[in-house]
Amino acid sequence: MEFLLLAAISIAIVHSFAPDHYLPIVTIARMKNWGAGKAAGLSGIAAGIHVATSVILSLAVFTGLDLAGYAKTLEEVSPLMLILFGLLYTLMSVIRPHKHVHSLSTTTLLLVLGLSPCVPLIPIVLATSTFSQAMFVALLFSVATISTIVTLTYISYKAFKPPRIDEKEDVVAGIIVAAVGLIMYILEGKIWISRHQKMLVSIPRMKSLA
Repeated sequence: MEFLLLAAISIAIVHSFAPDHYLPIVTIARMKNWGAGKAAGLSGIAAGIHVATSVILSLAVFTGLDLAGYAKTLEEVSPLMLILFGLLYTLMSVIRPHKHVHSLSTTTLLLVLGLSPCVPLIPIVLATSTFSQAMFVALLFSVATISTIVTLTYISYKAFKPPRIDEKEDVVAGIIVAAVGLIMYILEGKIWISRHQKMLVSIPRMKSLA
């Protein structure tokens, strides 16, 4: 069981370093002159949605529902949704350059970031022996993920100080968000999918260590 707890915490921290978990919010927060507290708060909301999606799907698979493929599809599609959001954000900023993007855009971004599950959590949850153990593993994963993402958001906000660009901040923000989505799409296509498949194969070994 100790091995599974360590694996859950490790995966939570490592996967939270993926730039699509915090850079889009940091970018928009900086361009729109939001404070570090607001950026961290919004990042915490997105992280909360993210872990809720991950935990619900993982526990559902644990109970016997065949949703692993659905979770993987959601994760693979999320970079494309981020690219689409960034492009639409840029387009709206060009069409209406003197209008602030509606709060609906912020809500949409939080959902795009949050509804992508962390697939590597599934084999860890499946390796537990009881539902209570699965819940405890999921809880540790959630706390570690939210804490890491919020911390990275705050640090990145303080470190990222873009030059002032008159009336073009939203355009630049949209381009950066789309670029982050494109980078994650390339990385997932070449690295992450293969790693997830290997983790699913490793479930029997993880059970023997639990």
